[in-house]
Amino acid sequence: MLKLGSNQRPLEQENANQNCCNSGDRQLSGVLGMCPCATGGTGTQFYVCLKPLAAFDKKFVAIGRSVMGMNALLLLLQRQLVPCDANTQRPAGDALFIKKIDVFID
Repeated sequence: MLKLGSNQRPLEQENANQNCCNSGDRQLSGVLGMCPCATGGTGTQFYVCLKPLAAFDKKFVAIGRSVMGMNALLLLLQRQLVPCDANTQRPAGDALFIKKIDVFID
């Protein structure tokens, strides 16, 4: 199973010896994290890092890491981004929906 990170390098090489959930919540390529809603409510937003995000380190919780499929996420970036409603943070137009996602617990 090929795990791709930035510059098409395997994530194992890019994140060598850094378990995303045990490295001080480092936000590296492929890390799945969660943060509070932008509206200040009690909800939670989930995100996947497409590149290292030092600004998120130790600020938001890393809860997992992509083991495959990063190429699909990078393809999503090539699409036109849909603007979000400023109040609800929901897509204001036609959105792209993920129909299936598999979660593996190791």
